[in-house]
Amino acid sequence: MTDYAKEVFNDPKLLREKLALYIKTPKKVELYAKDCEKFFVAEKGEKLEFANVFSWWGFFGTIFFLFYRKIYWLAGLIFAFTTLSSIIFPNLNPSIDRAIGLAISVVCGMFGRYLVCNRFLKFLQMQDDEILIKKGGVNYFAYVLFVLFLLLAYWSVVNSR
Repeated sequence: MTDYAKEVFNDPKLLREKLALYIKTPKKVELYAKDCEKFFVAEKGEKLEFANVFSWWGFFGTIFFLFYRKIYWLAGLIFAFTTLSSIIFPNLNPSIDRAIGLAISVVCGMFGRYLVCNRFLKFLQMQDDEILIKKGGVNYFAYVLFVLFLLLAYWSVVNSR
């Protein structure tokens, strides 16, 4: 962690200002600021270290949460893995497929906010507010995809009867 990032993380007001530029959802700035402080304190102020937090949006949304917070690489990796496992495991044992889905949801709920704070730190260390603004924010299209997914799931349940 750079000295600049340590300075930001040690100043609660400055941390919230920088997070506001990056998060772009004013209602969530305080939530992520507290989580970032928790991750920073967990490693005694030298780097971010995972601490116990949980995100229900991360749990229920999984890849949609990651897509919403612009963590595309992990959303794509999880999508590919779940797609592959749903092709392979239902034929062998359907309960394995459900267990994998539940495990992914729990892990995403546990680590979702940590991943957001870690991504924030990555861009914060570049010491350029324009990069925070450009790389941060949310992808609102994730909401559309999430609703379409729910409608598709509902339709498949109704039509399977």
